Amino acid sequence: MSCRDYERMISLLLDGRLAEASIEELRLHLGRCAECQVLYRRLRSLNEQVEGLERPVPAAELAEKIRQRIASSQADQEHERWVIGWKPVPLLATVVVMALVIGNLAGDSLSPIIIKDRHAQQVELLVTENGQSFSDAILEISNTETSR
Repeated sequence: MSCRDYERMISLLLDGRLAEASIEELRLHLGRCAECQVLYRRLRSLNEQVEGLERPVPAAELAEKIRQRIASSQADQEHERWVIGWKPVPLLATVVVMALVIGNLAGDSLSPIIIKDRHAQQVELLVTENGQSFSDAILEISNTETSR
């Protein structure tokens, strides 16, 4: 094992999470490696200093302020999700209206834009261009299909 592995073991030992079998292996390494000994002493000293520090007690109203801020933040996020969900609607409506306007300016009606079925398009074009009745147009389309 490398010193890097032993450094991790030192940290686990000082946290009280190193397995008993590994403790003896680490002690043997610390007996041979001066650099790891220095690191162990420094980290142990740092832990002792931190444990000796006075722990501040937060003000009683701090917890309530935190709860209010979290609730406010969650409400803002819910509102933002709702608003974001509706943001594309005006853009989509504008695109649809523009497509209809451009289609009508180009001489197409709404049906070919919405209905992609070519039979429905043929029916509409025959009726509007030739002045035929609906049944005549249907018969003409069916005759065209059967002749293929």
